[in-house]
Amino acid sequence: MQQSTVHSLARSLRLSSTFLPWIVCCSVLFAYHVSSSYLYVLASLLLAISYGFVTIHNDLSDREIDIKNQRRDIPLANNQVSRKNLQDLLAGLLVMGYIIGVFLGATTLLWLSMYFFLGWLYSGPLNFKSRGRLAVSILGICYGVMPWLLGYSIINQAPSLWSYEIMVASFIFAAGIISLKDFKDIKGDTLFGKRTLLVTYGPKVTHRIIIILTSVSYLLIALATYTTTQIIIFVYITIAMLFLNFILLSSDGIKSESRIRKRNGSISRTVFFLYAATLSIMNVV
Repeated sequence: MQQSTVHSLARSLRLSSTFLPWIVCCSVLFAYHVSSSYLYVLASLLLAISYGFVTIHNDLSDREIDIKNQRRDIPLANNQVSRKNLQDLLAGLLVMGYIIGVFLGATTLLWLSMYFFLGWLYSGPLNFKSRGRLAVSILGICYGVMPWLLGYSIINQAPSLWSYEIMVASFIFAAGIISLKDFKDIKGDTLFGKRTLLVTYGPKVTHRIIIILTSVSYLLIALATYTTTQIIIFVYITIAMLFLNFILLSSDGIKSESRIRKRNGSISRTVFFLYAATLSIMNVV
């Protein structure tokens, strides 16, 4: 296999999308005093494999739409890799994922199967990705809940009530901000009948939904931390984060300029999940 093909296959995994899930997962391990570097490495590999598998599956499903949207960041849409290349990679990822899952235990195997099932719901025959609210719900679970659950599956321990509350907030945040990615794809999504929130409700309403849901997620964290700890400083910090998030996402450039959308969205996601992970590490339960 040529070096350029190998490089394109690696790009197809889009490993950068696993950075924040990795931070979240590792924060759970760290909060529960896991010191084995072996577990951190296996968690990293499993995240890369599972998220990469679902991403490639979606690329295969969306090839024609991505071509219409001129997605230069997707190798399959630019003919830098073939469908056969990606299908072979999928088979390899599937085998590797379950091998790692065996080492991490039955609960992690269940987590992996659930993640693959969510990917199938999103990009498979049921086509949840074209169904607006179902699409953002699936992605909210994948990016907002599953990283936390992976950490708990590795340590084989049930989350606390506070952790469940943080997971709900993370789900709402991820489900809200995920619609930012649809602005760059609206042309192809409209043409192929993909009923994203943006296609269904338009830029103005979708922008409001993003701001409202991400703001609600911070309010839930403020409520969860105060009712659990009675430490008012956490409320003040969380409200400050909420205002920062509002400033980042309320810009009109979010709707019209990809540069602003990418920059502000990236900062917003990073701030939220780093803050949530920090609370986890501090073990404020």
